[in-house]
This record gives sequence, C-alpha cells and structure tokens, in this order.
Amino acid sequence: GNSHSRVPGAAGAEIRVRAQTRLGDVLIATAAERQREGRDGSYDISVSNAAGTVVATFVGRSREIGGTLFDPSA
Repeated sequence: GNSHSRVPGAAGAEIRVRAQTRLGDVLIATAAERQREGRDGSYDISVSNAAGTVVATFVGRSREIGGTLFDPSA
C-alpha cells in the first residue's frame, strides 16, 4: 500500500452492496490492511451511513509492481 512507499497494482477486488443509500446521505469509509506478505497485500473497506449501518463492503488485493512513491527517509 501507499503508506509503505511501494507502488501497488490492483490484483483483484470485490464490492458488495449491503443497503440502499439516498442522494445526500453522509457515508463514512473505514479501511484496514488485513495482510501483507512479500509483494502481496489484502485490504478491507467498510462503508457505513451516519446511523452506523454498513451499506457496502470492499475487499481488495494488491501486488507490488516495483518502485517507490516517496523517499521514506524524508
């Protein structure tokens, strides 16, 4: 992921819609890196409305493709 200064590429993703939303709803996304091993990583994102109801989930997988995004020593 980007916080590690590595250049990731998408390896796969799944999005599940859990509940309807309406125009004007305030949505809050919470993301977590679940696993990182070698060049592979997996991430979970949960999207909730203001009432705390989960309206969507995202599970993503990444693969580092080489290079860095920023100088980690800066």
